[in-house]
Amino acid sequence: MIAQATQAAPARPCVLFVYTDDVDSVYRAALGAGAASMLDPTDQAWGRGSAIHDPWDNRWWVATRSAT
Repeated sequence: MIAQATQAAPARPCVLFVYTDDVDSVYRAALGAGAASMLDPTDQAWGRGSAIHDPWDNRWWVATRSAT
């Protein structure tokens, strides 16, 4: 996603939204590599998602789409 920076969402080096088959394993691997949790893997109406903040100030939203 690309968007204009705002006071609530200031400019960052990068914010990425990535789909994967296994949110939980990607989340655990990221934490093991030094990222900080922003949102634990959580079931949502659209699928399962999580968010992490890496040591370089990038934010990653990782999700798996719902099968339905």
